[in-house]
Amino acid sequence: MTENDRSRTHRILGRLRRIRNLEILPSTADVLEKAVELRKASTLGIFDSIHAAVCLSKREKLVSTDPIFDGVKGLVRIDPRHIA
Repeated sequence: MTENDRSRTHRILGRLRRIRNLEILPSTADVLEKAVELRKASTLGIFDSIHAAVCLSKREKLVSTDPIFDGVKGLVRIDPRHIA
């Protein structure tokens, strides 16, 4: 990762941390193992698999416009376009 990439990442994380009620959830070995399982059992890409696995492990809903998550058993997706 270049210094420019690092700087940009820190700026983005700083903006995300200012969003009220937003919690950035950590990945664990168990989450990553679940992500691998999801990746193998579905058409999810690796990053989508990680997002889904984190939400499943924390029993949280996933906010996304992408219906690909609808096929993940036990995962509840909220489409932000439908939030009033």
